[in-house]
Amino acid sequence: MKNIKLSVKLIGGFMIVALITLAIGFVGWNGASTLRADLDRLSAVEMPKINNLRIIDRQATVFRTVQRTLLNTNLKLEDRKRQYDNVAKAREEYGKAITVVDSLPLSPEEERLWQEFKTELAAWKEKNNEFFQTVQELEKTDILNPVELVRNLEKFRGDHYNLLSKTINLIHSGENFTGGDDAAQCNFGKWIAQFKTTNPVLNTSLSEIVAPHEKFHHAVEKIKKLVNTHNISLAENTVVVSDIYEKEMVPAQEEFMKYFAAMQEEASKAEALYSKIYDLAMIAA
Repeated sequence: MKNIKLSVKLIGGFMIVALITLAIGFVGWNGASTLRADLDRLSAVEMPKINNLRIIDRQATVFRTVQRTLLNTNLKLEDRKRQYDNVAKAREEYGKAITVVDSLPLSPEEERLWQEFKTELAAWKEKNNEFFQTVQELEKTDILNPVELVRNLEKFRGDHYNLLSKTINLIHSGENFTGGDDAAQCNFGKWIAQFKTTNPVLNTSLSEIVAPHEKFHHAVEKIKKLVNTHNISLAENTVVVSDIYEKEMVPAQEEFMKYFAAMQEEASKAEALYSKIYDLAMIAA
């Protein structure tokens, strides 16, 4: 080294420093290029993938909300229509998101999970479709609260059988009671005055039931008046009253009970639909 000129030493030192600087620059440039590539992949692949998966997840929750809402038996028809619109929008949104994810490069593990997800999604969609189809079947019956209708009809049947029993006691033991002599004032009469439906079976039964129902209560009125009449003997009174009971009251009751049975059958069909809807929403879907 002593024999090497100073100029050579200086030039050599500068060259070594230059090579080190070049190496550092190359490493930095390579790192920057790799970082740019990673950032490009992050913005072009990974973030779109994550964002669209979030869209799918968010739109999936719409279905749960809609289904729980449609289980509400007091929901108005315009509100029900809005729920179907929400479902259509949700399907459109997650459909677009699925298309985007399908177009992106996936790792082998991601591809496996993505295909599993789409298989489950197809099965889920099938159950959702069954749910909405069954809801629409129920809506066509115009019996959106079948449980309440079944309960009401059972109560009305019970009321009239109870009135029949009270009338028998009145005839044979003189045990008076209040009410029962006005068809419009019984629970069924008050209900029928305000009940509205587009269901053809219910409408037919309700129009046909009016006459025998009124005849039934009119017979009760006649019997009560005769029992309380004291210008004939008890024996004669009993014969006359029993005749009204057997020839007017009982036949009228038998006739309108047929229409009650028809309405109960229709309500039971709707109740079965609602039960299926509930199971689909809360269990299957």
